[in-house]
Amino acid sequence: MQSSFEAIIFTGGNENCDNHSGALETVLFRPAAEWVFCAVSKAGAKQVVFTTALADVPSAEGVSVRAGVSDLAEFAASCGEHLLLVCGETPLLTARTIRRAQELHIKNGYDLTAVKTERTRTAAVWCKRDCFIKAVEMYGEVSPHSLFKSRGLRCAVCFPGDQSELLRITDKTTLLEVSNKARERTLVAALEAGVEVTDAAGVSIAADAVIGAGTVIQKGTIIKPGCKIGANCVLGPDTVLDHATIGDGVTVNSSQIEYSEVGEGTTIGPMSHIRPNSKLGPRVKIGNFVEVKNSTLGEKTSVAHLTYIGDTDCGARVNWGCGCVTVNYDGKKKYRATVGDDVFVGCNTNLVSPVTVEDHSYIAAGSTITDTVPGDALAIARARQVNKEGWNQNREEK
Repeated sequence: MQSSFEAIIFTGGNENCDNHSGALETVLFRPAAEWVFCAVSKAGAKQVVFTTALADVPSAEGVSVRAGVSDLAEFAASCGEHLLLVCGETPLLTARTIRRAQELHIKNGYDLTAVKTERTRTAAVWCKRDCFIKAVEMYGEVSPHSLFKSRGLRCAVCFPGDQSELLRITDKTTLLEVSNKARERTLVAALEAGVEVTDAAGVSIAADAVIGAGTVIQKGTIIKPGCKIGANCVLGPDTVLDHATIGDGVTVNSSQIEYSEVGEGTTIGPMSHIRPNSKLGPRVKIGNFVEVKNSTLGEKTSVAHLTYIGDTDCGARVNWGCGCVTVNYDGKKKYRATVGDDVFVGCNTNLVSPVTVEDHSYIAAGSTITDTVPGDALAIARARQVNKEGWNQNREEK
């Protein structure tokens, strides 16, 4: 059997070609055509072209990719003896089915082998290169389904094991059907890997997500592409992760994490937001209504509630009181704050960046810090309390 091959993924059409616009619809966080590309690459493709330009061209190790190729006959002339044509709007097609069809096609010397059933349109065809070039020259342009209907070819059909592989996106109804099936597949894959899903309602897991055994996913949790999650975590309910790297034993409750790293044993939430370029060390505590952006927090640092930490390098075992703010923006530029180890930041403290708070220092509640706080010092930056006796009584008598 041919070990590697070239493939054409149809992602658009014209008056001479079936409409494949469904290939650009988003299915579980990525275009349908990218699902097809992943299956084709896994099946052994060495070169893949798309018939229309794409906003983001997918990539895979060892696979050459081109988009917006219009002269398909010229491309085919540079290919091997057999060529794979795939509809981009059938994202549930699997590499296993593609390889089965390839084996049937080459072993029996067919001119064309289609992946379809009697009642469905063709999802993919294996064809001899010369047959494809001849068809393009005769009809101007062809697609997998129209090529299967060509006369004078010795044809065969390969039936997929699961007919859902042939589901085709033609409208929003079929898009929902395909998306639900794709979501079901990724959930099953997670379960088979030892992940527990307590309630599948609203749970979506990207196909490339890596999740460790023993992790529990609760309802309403969305795991987007680029996530790597450790073992024995608890995620959710109503949690969103996007390109997040999560250590073992982390709990994330009703919160969002984007493009950030979270160390083992850390707890986050509820209602907190870890924004891009943040790195939380081991056993950090992020409580309710906390926002962290472009910052690092050292081991066992605690940010219990109602606090904003932005553009900050924070050490280990720091306690942030309620209502603290790093004042990192002056209207034109962003500035960073540096907080050492074992610092106590009192409630309602403002750190006006750029500013440094050294190790083992203590900041009194209600302070606005604009200068360096030396190590082991107590910083008090607030007006002294003044009581005016009888003031309110005099005001009411006027």
